Amino acid sequence: MNPKILIGCEHSDTVAGAFRKRGFDVTSCDILPCDNQRGNHFQGDLLELLKQPWDVIIAHPECTYVCNSGVKHLHTDIGRWFALHDACQFFSSIKNAQADFVAIENPIPHKYAVAQIGKYQQIIQPWQFGHGEIKATCFWLKNLPPLIPTNIVDGRNDSCHRQSPGPNRGYFRSIFYPGVSDAMAEQWGSYILESLKTKNNKQRVSVWEDYSDGKAVHRPQKFKKISKTLPLCRTCKAVHLCVNSDDTTVVCKKVKPYILQKETQYKIDILKRLKKLIGGIEDVHNRLEAGAIIRILADEEINAGKKIAGSNYPAISV
Repeated sequence: MNPKILIGCEHSDTVAGAFRKRGFDVTSCDILPCDNQRGNHFQGDLLELLKQPWDVIIAHPECTYVCNSGVKHLHTDIGRWFALHDACQFFSSIKNAQADFVAIENPIPHKYAVAQIGKYQQIIQPWQFGHGEIKATCFWLKNLPPLIPTNIVDGRNDSCHRQSPGPNRGYFRSIFYPGVSDAMAEQWGSYILESLKTKNNKQRVSVWEDYSDGKAVHRPQKFKKISKTLPLCRTCKAVHLCVNSDDTTVVCKKVKPYILQKETQYKIDILKRLKKLIGGIEDVHNRLEAGAIIRILADEEINAGKKIAGSNYPAISV
């Protein structure tokens, strides 16, 4: 399975090209045309593409109103507060997108932005990836590991922040470094492929989970329906419990749905607690009667358990 990757807010083809060279199905998106039309590029609103299914989303949203270097302007221009809110809404739309893996790149944000978009998981510098420059870059990560430096070099140039004022200043300051994009494609690409391979060996199913407190016998049994990922049996490629509960490598022995074994185990736990209560009954006649009832119930439940889980189901003596 070749994962579908969306690179948002990029027209330079730097990150998209790095993933494309490694064989990934990549689509880039920006309001500007692509500088190097070597693959799929959508010129338009990124929010439209977020409605489609993607395995991976990597984005570089505009940082003008979010980055810490521009926080001083919030106190002189009230209109920037509204622009900040819109920028954070756009940022959060990417962060909460329906994709297994998400990475968002931006400079260090100020505290007003962090309150809306959350704190970043990693901060890197270009000189850790073969470029002798200083430019703090933050990553907000979902199901992706932090990047590991690949080539620490000398040089701490500050050319990014020394750009002369002009119409193209923002363009040159937003240039992404190829060394970082190569590390993203190499490290995250391998991690994504391995994760998706593992995911294909599991299946998400709806089961009923017991959430009774189990402290009192007379309390009714409670179940709630949840979505749970269970491993696929390597023998028959089906979801079921094998001989050793979570171990899917043992010989395949199919059982009934998850709920049945859960219910039976709960009832047997009740029988065990009832058995302990017999010792507290002083009247001999009542003790014998209670013991007979428990013995009948135990036989019924143990037989039911054997039908559900085979001969490996635990038995109790009464």
